Amino acid sequence: TMTVAPALALAGGAAAAAPAPLPQGAVPASASPPASAANVSDAPALHVVIIEGLGGEADYARQFDTEAQALATSAQHLAGAGTGATDVRLLAGAAATRSAVLAYFHSLAGTMGREDRLIVYLVGHGSYDGRQYKFNIPGPDLSDHDLAAMLDALPARRQLLVATGSASGALLQPLRRPGRILITGTRNGAERNVTHFAAAFVAALTAPAADLDKDGSISAQEAFDYANRRVQDYFRHQALLASEHAVIQGDGGALFTVGALQ
Repeated sequence: TMTVAPALALAGGAAAAAPAPLPQGAVPASASPPASAANVSDAPALHVVIIEGLGGEADYARQFDTEAQALATSAQHLAGAGTGATDVRLLAGAAATRSAVLAYFHSLAGTMGREDRLIVYLVGHGSYDGRQYKFNIPGPDLSDHDLAAMLDALPARRQLLVATGSASGALLQPLRRPGRILITGTRNGAERNVTHFAAAFVAALTAPAADLDKDGSISAQEAFDYANRRVQDYFRHQALLASEHAVIQGDGGALFTVGALQ
């Protein structure tokens, strides 16, 4: 069974406000368009892809919507933070079917340069049957094999995948690769509850308290550390045995920017 992860308070103690919705499957107006094949070598670009899975229940659907929209808004802010051209894509609903996701990544491979950077967020439920991980989307699910194949086919050498949901730790082994950073909300496929880590990680992208080196930006390592501390604090304050253990795998997390403070 899965339990709803209640929203953790932000640094100032207030609940996170839901950002204005972005068109599903569309590039937000404030983000740069994808680079063309003719100019991929001009400057390294940042590609951010957010895949929102099925909620299954109304509470989960609202939670995933809020998290996906917040990630997209945060990613747009990176465009003005010295990260180069930023292409932000939110895939949800009909744009998040297996065929649509695989088709989008196939097209992305043709516009991406080797020096570009990639961030992929999986927002939603995952499952693991002891053999295969699946990310729950409309229609056939995305498997760990699908994710590995679509990421391996991309030219970008610097990749970050953030899967904060249930059973996400099952991705650590099949997606391991030099140059790829993985952040998962659980340490294995057996931790199956909806995580608290997901909301905490989203909050980290705009939290001044997460910016430990005070450079005005949030690295993947800083976001992970901030979210992990909050989750640990939650279970300790509730006097509960921790049901989730987040993991960061791969080198370079301290140098991979995922958030910018305004």
